Amino acid sequence: MGITPVPNWTVPYLRNPFFTGREEVFTQLQTQLQANQRAALSQPLAMSGLGGIGKTQTAVEYAYRYRNEHQGGVYWIKSSTPEELAGDFASLALLLQLPEQEVQEQAQIIKAVKHWFENHSGWLLIFDNADDLSIIAHYLPEGIRGDVLITTRAYTMGGIAEKIEMQVMNLNEGARLLLKRAGMIDQTHPFEQFEETGLHQAYSIIQELGGLPLALDQAGAYLEETGENLSSYLLMYKQQRAELLQRRGGLTSDHAPVATTWTLAFHNIEDNNPAAIELIRLFAFLVVHSLNA
Repeated sequence: MGITPVPNWTVPYLRNPFFTGREEVFTQLQTQLQANQRAALSQPLAMSGLGGIGKTQTAVEYAYRYRNEHQGGVYWIKSSTPEELAGDFASLALLLQLPEQEVQEQAQIIKAVKHWFENHSGWLLIFDNADDLSIIAHYLPEGIRGDVLITTRAYTMGGIAEKIEMQVMNLNEGARLLLKRAGMIDQTHPFEQFEETGLHQAYSIIQELGGLPLALDQAGAYLEETGENLSSYLLMYKQQRAELLQRRGGLTSDHAPVATTWTLAFHNIEDNNPAAIELIRLFAFLVVHSLNA
């Protein structure tokens, strides 16, 4: 009996042991990808949402959860810049042992990698942080031989992809993530057994952080590191939110601090739409003014 070959796997992240929720997103992804396979013409799926809402982590979890359904391999393409895209496609040419791996002409490499995907089946191709969808359009394979998933901050798809809009976490999802990340619940002490006062304090933190998964993960990491309780963190956050949003925790992590994520998002908006950033600054001024009034 022959040994079943291990599919190619280029996801650069370990599975997140603290990943929580997003079941409705996985259901939607599965439903739409299966519908694409039955359709005569299909589009990539794009998880769209603001920075820190958990697009990349959801894509990572999806890749691990459904890897056995993609015997053609799971391929992760960093897509923040044209240089990253070209570099990862060149790496794929090497991984797939394509004859074009040795050529210097970038267009030839891209064409060869696309041709491989168009002539093989059962793969999952993930374009991560593709905020400018026009850049990745040239890299998308044609046909329906596999699945294409995109994570992006872009709101409009321009006909390139079908959008799944990511939402912030509700109170229960957020509480599970915060308490799990802080080490306050586990299989021995599940969410359902957490005491009511603490649960309401967790809900208050979630509301303060706007249900943003990256911010909740960061808060949980801080709580685990310092041993602070929920009520003291809530008080500190109201008094020192800027400082706490810069804190990532003492351990190495794949996530940037939420303040860094937001700063990068603002710079991206400023570069692409200066009028929009001026409007955001006006709203921020009005909010601060109303709080200080």
